[in-house]
Amino acid sequence: QEDKLAVIFCPACATGGDFLCEDCDAEVHHYAKRRNHIRTVISVYDLNTAGQVVQSFIRFVVCRKLLIKTCKDTFDRFYSPQERQHYYYNTRTESVQWRKPYCLRSLDLKPFMTYDDAAFKIQNMYLVKLAHELVVKKIKEQYEKIYDRTSGHFYYYYTGIEVDDDEDEEPSTAIVSHNNNSVDSFANNNHKLGFKIKERVKSFLAVDVQWKKPVNLYSNDCKIVFTEDLAALRIQFAFRTMKAKEFMRVLVRTFFKYCYDPITGKNYYRNTVTGHSMWRKPRMLGKENWDPSDVREWDVNEVAYFFRRMGFKKYGYVDQIRHYQVDGKLLLTFEWEDYNYLGMVQSMHIKQTLLQLHRREWYKTHIDHPTDIARRDRLRRHHNVDAAARLLQRKYRQRYARARIRQFHEIIRVQRAKDAAEKARIEGQNWWPQRIKGVYTGLDPTLKVAFGKRRMVKGVHGWGHYEGAKFVKGPEELTDEHASRYYTKRLTADATDMKYTGGSVEEAMNNLDASMDHIAFGGGGKKKASK
Repeated sequence: QEDKLAVIFCPACATGGDFLCEDCDAEVHHYAKRRNHIRTVISVYDLNTAGQVVQSFIRFVVCRKLLIKTCKDTFDRFYSPQERQHYYYNTRTESVQWRKPYCLRSLDLKPFMTYDDAAFKIQNMYLVKLAHELVVKKIKEQYEKIYDRTSGHFYYYYTGIEVDDDEDEEPSTAIVSHNNNSVDSFANNNHKLGFKIKERVKSFLAVDVQWKKPVNLYSNDCKIVFTEDLAALRIQFAFRTMKAKEFMRVLVRTFFKYCYDPITGKNYYRNTVTGHSMWRKPRMLGKENWDPSDVREWDVNEVAYFFRRMGFKKYGYVDQIRHYQVDGKLLLTFEWEDYNYLGMVQSMHIKQTLLQLHRREWYKTHIDHPTDIARRDRLRRHHNVDAAARLLQRKYRQRYARARIRQFHEIIRVQRAKDAAEKARIEGQNWWPQRIKGVYTGLDPTLKVAFGKRRMVKGVHGWGHYEGAKFVKGPEELTDEHASRYYTKRLTADATDMKYTGGSVEEAMNNLDASMDHIAFGGGGKKKASK
């Protein structure tokens, strides 16, 4: 309408757009084909007025941000335990107010948290975490996740709370599974045998079967009941996944070409459709190599499997390959001596390995890369160092074993010398009784005590002994000769007379009575004569 002011601009209604009033806009865009037109509302301001409005709004926003910043720098927020609410403290005027500053509106100040508040919050968070874990555990115990073959979805079955049944009560017929008859017979048999039965009690507020996951589980889920339908479904999924991967790998090998770069010595993949080349293997191949029989792409495990398939595991070659990290490229650079380093001493095994490698089609055009040759040289040096170390260890162990044997023999010799010395010491203690053996038989036991604290001593008055403080002289025959030697001769002479003259023990004792009157032997009490 020409008499009304245009308020809407629609660029899609006419060539170059059309200006419409409110009534025209409602009439034109009433139809379905024009209902989705994107229209623009025309401002009522002119250019100068619109510029002033925009400038005013920008100044308002900047001033409000500055005011909020000043307010946050001026006010602090604290918590009052008595009133159980926060109050605001003005750091400039040192005044306190319960009302939040008006300029903050929906914003708020961050409270200055005390140690008690921080401790309470940490405790509350920990208690909430424990409570959530307990709730999740209880929900998992009370619900089972079962697959429905009809709908192809999982549903949640409420089994109830597990409680212990008392022994005096009859076994309950609570729902343990879908078959109540089997449950009753099972409970009765266990009750007769004396077993403690656990029943499940259901709440009337909970729904037995539901499609939605129980609340409060969040990212957790209930235990899935492994039924025959679920097992069959998983087997089908696994089989379909395997077939899909095989099909995708066939497509990748159809549209890609495996090429070799002689400059870098590496292989790259070229897309035959787009002509794009890349060093990285296509993702759809996964861990599978482009050519499973290509030794150049083998890793250490695949090389070990290659030797196992040839029947060399029992000879220990597989362990050596894993120990020295021999991959496919390093294996192709090996010569006869390198196989000897791996422990392959039988020439038949080396020839069999080389034959398996040389019979492949790509081996005729294969050229060892300098990096692989450098790895082989490092491995050879490592073998030489390892062999030298083993030789040194063997020599050291031999010398150590000989030293240990010598030490063992020395220990035995010292022990035997100690035993001999101990035996000689024990025999040396009995030399005097053995010498006068038979002389003391039947004699006065005091003759055995020839040495002691009351033995004969030589003083200014001659030979004698002390009886308390009194000095008693010995026989006059004792001049410069020691008393023990004197009496030894006397006893030996008496024993000789007894042995060869055939005298009795009583006669020998009578012959010694004269000398016994002047002798006092000390050193302990009397001992019984040995018979």
